[in-house]
Amino acid sequence: MRYLSFSVLLLLLIVSCRKDKESKANELIGNYYCEAHSTSHDISGYETDTTYMTNLIVTGNTYSIEVLNTIVPIDSLRVNGFYEFGGYPEFFKIKFTEDSIYFYHSVSGQGGSGGTFYKGLKTD
Repeated sequence: MRYLSFSVLLLLLIVSCRKDKESKANELIGNYYCEAHSTSHDISGYETDTTYMTNLIVTGNTYSIEVLNTIVPIDSLRVNGFYEFGGYPEFFKIKFTEDSIYFYHSVSGQGGSGGTFYKGLKTD
């Protein structure tokens, strides 16, 4: 009987953790209307600085979300904190709040670099 109770408790715990992950992913998945600010420069000194509006689509499953072909494990996301990953030559930073996304993507190498910062509200 003791082992049966332990087994049932363990099964409930596993199912509960899975539901929490599914719930978290479902809260984040959707469309976000964002202001995007892009900057770039090259070795010759040429620079660009552009701001525009765009839609970011967040897709995902129980274990991860995807933004602009970037996969982020659900367990890595912090409440109101940035998750940073990557390095040279490509770096990403992402944060979700109750109804918003903040996403930064930068690329560098061969004498130049560029980055785009997105901030926006969930529209659905």
